[in-house]
Amino acid sequence: MNNRQAIGYMLLACKQLNYSKEQTRSLFGEMYNMFDLKTEEEAEEQGYEWYYSLEDTFDVVKKPVVTKTRAKKITKFPDNYKSQISKENEKLIKLLNLYKQGN
Repeated sequence: MNNRQAIGYMLLACKQLNYSKEQTRSLFGEMYNMFDLKTEEEAEEQGYEWYYSLEDTFDVVKKPVVTKTRAKKITKFPDNYKSQISKENEKLIKLLNLYKQGN
């Protein structure tokens, strides 16, 4: 994942949590600062260390249950692809137009 994609996730989370423009901009700027200051490994280690320390302080934060899911496969058909039903529908439309012209 690149930085821009990570920021995209962060922005969606801000939207979901109804963050204000000011809160979102503050987090946005701080995220970019962290990209420059910390390696990915440092960010993961130190970030979760801080997060888990909240549990000791507030005793209401639970460790997240992370489950890996497979991404859905997206099939891209060629530009000229037509399904069998599309072909049959086109034939029917042609027949109906011919019938309409004949009357």
